Amino acid sequence: MRGIIDQSSQAENNMSLVKTSHRAINLDHLSLQTDGNRQLESEVLSLFSKQANQAQLRLPIASHDERKLMAHTIKGSALAIGAERVAEYAGGLETRPDDAQVMEELLDALVETQEFIAAICR
Repeated sequence: MRGIIDQSSQAENNMSLVKTSHRAINLDHLSLQTDGNRQLESEVLSLFSKQANQAQLRLPIASHDERKLMAHTIKGSALAIGAERVAEYAGGLETRPDDAQVMEELLDALVETQEFIAAICR
């Protein structure tokens, strides 16, 4: 885990990928979920990033019910890896699937999280 944390700090300092004062993923939570297994962390983050890609393509064109289901799925995945901001916005979209502003905030959070994942998995 230390390697990912060190890479994460370096990526934040060198690349300014994290736009806010928090990390897009709570790495302590991720480490607890994966029992500190860095290979498993990498696999889980890769799966989440793929899911985020699909969500970015499908959410804007999804029906009310599809958007609600996708938001619920994203929220669960985000909570599992410690992507708290994504989980918060996904929860909002799950409750208000037709709220364009919440959807945009979720899409922005997904991009931020994918950038963070890309930076720490190099």
